[in-house]
Amino acid sequence: MLVLAALTTIFVLVYFIVRPEPWTWGALVAIATIPFSLVCAALLWRAPTRENAGASLLVLAFSLVRVGLPAEWHTSTYVLVAITVAITVPVVWAARTLPP
Repeated sequence: MLVLAALTTIFVLVYFIVRPEPWTWGALVAIATIPFSLVCAALLWRAPTRENAGASLLVLAFSLVRVGLPAEWHTSTYVLVAITVAITVPVVWAARTLPP
């Protein structure tokens, strides 16, 4: 989850530098994802339970809302989805193996 927060912060900063009109719903979802992922990382670190891993999965699913419909996807969107899936794999493992 810390990786998600760090990468999202970097991507948001680059997005705001490159785009002349950066305030879109996708940018707002990305900005909201950063504190949510930090909170979930802290919860998983301090209290590793199945519920906290489930909350982390919800944050990961929420972060994918920003990619939009498949008709609007670009190469960067596929990279974003691949990174999110790679981050999701250990969280799913944690959700399956941690005690409730």
